[in-house]
Amino acid sequence: MGAVTPTACSDDDVLAAHSKADEQEERFLNFAPYALLAVSTILYLIVEYPGPAQRPVTLAVVVVAVLWEYAWWTRPRGISEERQRRLLIYIAGGIAISAFLVVNGPWFAFYAWTYYLRTPMLANTLARWMAFCCVAAQLSGSQVGGFRNLSGGVWFGYAALFAVNLAVAAGMTKLATAQEERHEERRRVLARVQATNRQLAATLAENAELQEEVARRARESGVADERARLAREIHDTIAQGLAGVVAQLEASRQPGADAARHLDIAHQLARESLGEARRSVQALRPEALTGPRFSDALARLAKQWGELHDMPIEYAVAGVPRALAPDAEVALFRVTQEALANIAKHASASAVAVNLTFLDDAVAIDVRDDGTGFEIAAPPASPGGYGIGVMRERIDRLDGYFEIESAAGEGATVSAVVPSVCTEVTA
Repeated sequence: MGAVTPTACSDDDVLAAHSKADEQEERFLNFAPYALLAVSTILYLIVEYPGPAQRPVTLAVVVVAVLWEYAWWTRPRGISEERQRRLLIYIAGGIAISAFLVVNGPWFAFYAWTYYLRTPMLANTLARWMAFCCVAAQLSGSQVGGFRNLSGGVWFGYAALFAVNLAVAAGMTKLATAQEERHEERRRVLARVQATNRQLAATLAENAELQEEVARRARESGVADERARLAREIHDTIAQGLAGVVAQLEASRQPGADAARHLDIAHQLARESLGEARRSVQALRPEALTGPRFSDALARLAKQWGELHDMPIEYAVAGVPRALAPDAEVALFRVTQEALANIAKHASASAVAVNLTFLDDAVAIDVRDDGTGFEIAAPPASPGGYGIGVMRERIDRLDGYFEIESAAGEGATVSAVVPSVCTEVTA
């Protein structure tokens, strides 16, 4: 079996997907003040307000605004929310500069608006709303045509605009809070994916060590049966487990998916696969068969499969449950496991049934689905070419009977019968 690499959900892919929005926001916050200051200055030069006499001083303050932005924000690559004192100084100084500019030219309100974007970063509620009030006052003065127009009834319009601008500030604060929650959720998902990838890498590393152990045991024993047994066990444990892990990681990245649930399932599958791999190398029975009743082990398998694939599955037992020979239990358990795995991969079924029947001198298992079915002459191939061949080989080794009934569009039934050494199990 070839090595499996965790390419389905690499850290680099997740980092790129989750940080793209953050990078776009950062570029906008860095570029917006300069762009809006340039637009404001051009409009100020085109429209003479209050007149050319004030322009040298105003343009000098524009240069101060550029230097302020560069020194306090652009050069240090922004200010983190943890550095609240520096952030407060930057916002207070910027609002003071924009206030001077708006008084001398109402068009500079475009530049003042950029502090609506930065003010939500302030942790102190009083400081944040004081800053919002200052910016709202500047915008309202611009919207009435300039502070020099404030007289008489204009004050009522100014007050109304001030209230509207404060409402806009409240809305922007709410949006900023929601955006921060989304950022935090992305960070949590990224941390979970990275942890899952690390666990998957550790599982793959131990898988490589287990494969080396398999090779060593095969060389020492020189027995072809041991190699065949381990090949079957690896197919039934590691291959299926890692395929499930990759499928869950892919599902976690789909839009609207419950990422936490898929990652939890991936964690569980990785742990179970690793445990089963260890037991396979040590020639131990599957952990699911360590309990007293074989029928209960199959019931748990059916229930877990139905929950994992969100598909209804019926499980029924006929006859008197009894203990079987260990080889018979392992063979029937693995056949059921492989049949259910094939249904999940190929059948597109809506319902599945598993029937366990205890006969006088044998035990039978039937796994049925109502899926697409297939032509018996050309069954769907499992990865590596094992699949059906492994099931048949397990049953043949016990002198049992194995059969698949299916046709295109009519579902499929996998049946296996093995002789049993009967020992009745009391309830």
